[in-house]
Amino acid sequence: MSKLSRLLVRRLERIARREAQRNAHRNGLLQVKIVEIGGHVMRRYAPAFDTSRLSGDRDQDLAWLRRNFGGYLLPPPQPSDIVVTEGRPPAFLAPFPSGGTQAGGGERNSASDHARRAYAVSLVGRAGRPPFVSNIVAVIVLARAIENGRMPFDKIVRAAAMSAPVVSLHAPIAGFEQAMRRLIEVSGFIPGGALTGIDGAMSMTTQAS
Repeated sequence: MSKLSRLLVRRLERIARREAQRNAHRNGLLQVKIVEIGGHVMRRYAPAFDTSRLSGDRDQDLAWLRRNFGGYLLPPPQPSDIVVTEGRPPAFLAPFPSGGTQAGGGERNSASDHARRAYAVSLVGRAGRPPFVSNIVAVIVLARAIENGRMPFDKIVRAAAMSAPVVSLHAPIAGFEQAMRRLIEVSGFIPGGALTGIDGAMSMTTQAS
């Protein structure tokens, strides 16, 4: 895999982790605080579940998180889909008021508590849905096309970030147009916001009508 391919795949992975964390916040698994760092407004997440149950083994903790909170990492249900049930998930029965860490340690435990919270938040991002395989294949094909083309990558990025850019793509690969349309519509993948794609079949249908 080329350097550009790895860059684009990592971008998809970051988007997937961010989406899982946002869903976790919407569903109450994470708390969020808006902070300003270096002139940039950012979200600072903190776990709302008991982090003392984490072992420090990432694979084991990911399995525990998915088993107990897998549904919290998905988009919240629409009002019409909500079914009222009694009780709460087992892991929420006795959360610590400080966001999952035991109180009483004072400044001595602040550094370790911060590290545990940061670790828990990173686990939430990694436990969510990974990028779609079709999107990964599409970015690899896209990276190869860019590398084999004559247009410099920075110029392509500037063009994509323009207001309402029009970009035409063609490849002799079955399903490429549909896959590329889904890829560019992934929120956050294209600098400046998601684009709206039209595949060849839709274009021909529009022209024929």
